Amino acid sequence: MKEICKLAHEKGFKAKALSTDWTLKDYNGKNSGFKINDTCDYLLLCEIQKWMREELNVYISVITDSLNEYTIIINDKLNGTRYIYTEELDQDDANYHTFQDIKQFTSYEEALMAGIKETLRDEKSI
Repeated sequence: MKEICKLAHEKGFKAKALSTDWTLKDYNGKNSGFKINDTCDYLLLCEIQKWMREELNVYISVITDSLNEYTIIINDKLNGTRYIYTEELDQDDANYHTFQDIKQFTSYEEALMAGIKETLRDEKSI
């Protein structure tokens, strides 16, 4: 979450709610004295995802299969749709990308954070 906050802040994200602003500041090294918990992370993640949709025209969707493994679909208005899977797929298809450092996403939130991080790291998307 710390890397997402840093990247989002560098790209111009500004938190709108007081609690998400405190959370963002704490992750970026400006200690507000606010105790961060899972709810704080969730609210900030939702706000960042909304900002990406409204300001950057990037839509991140997370879907699950029958095995409860999560897949990320990033729809970027400038660069088209990218699929990010948790396992190796057909290397010849340019739409498929594999996260090398994550074998599988076990929760929706984990997959969403990976999709947001991947998009914020990608200079073409921003």
